[in-house]
Amino acid sequence: MEIYATRLRELLRWLVEMAQRYAGNFDKKTYVYGANIMLLVNAKDPLAPRILARYPGQFMFFERASLADLLGILYLPETLKYAGEAALVSPSIALPIHKIRPSENTGRVLPGAPFAAVYGDSILRDVAELRQKTEGKLKNEMETYFSGQGLGGHIRSLASFRIGSASQPIGVLNIDCNQTDLLGHSPDLYPTFITNLDPILRKIAGMVEQFARFYTHVLAQG
Repeated sequence: MEIYATRLRELLRWLVEMAQRYAGNFDKKTYVYGANIMLLVNAKDPLAPRILARYPGQFMFFERASLADLLGILYLPETLKYAGEAALVSPSIALPIHKIRPSENTGRVLPGAPFAAVYGDSILRDVAELRQKTEGKLKNEMETYFSGQGLGGHIRSLASFRIGSASQPIGVLNIDCNQTDLLGHSPDLYPTFITNLDPILRKIAGMVEQFARFYTHVLAQG
């Protein structure tokens, strides 16, 4: 398992450097980046409660009592994180992926990693956009999370990309930055970055899947 984790962390470092080059911030110390890979578990999986037990108080933005209200859960193992020089490491959290009902619009799926798991990608050039994408209690929780004193207070922009296919998602790659516009101010950079990232995501899918198998096996044993 550690072999896969080491390779994936090396890839995360390379992707952070790729994002820095796209944004022209490779040598700017004011722009610091981090990256991580969240794994996806079906909410009906018997291991889901055991996984969540590892995230006490950090199963974020879930306002209902039952996991039956969810399609899945994204969770962040400690070993699948990378933080660049001077960057803060993202906290280990778990996030809900809500069910999509025909009577509801796509806004029901939380922006960021959950949205990417369902729809392929999510680009938040300024996390302040979350105020327009959520409402009620969730909006307040997100504002607290991304506030200066919150767990995600070091994140000002965020890009998330699905690993695996639409029918069989495995997890999500997240790249974050302590400044807005993590890939630069030009809108043209973002579709180009996604196009270049697609073959990389396909290539690592097998590695992520293998890591997840080992990881969940350890959980099942313990």
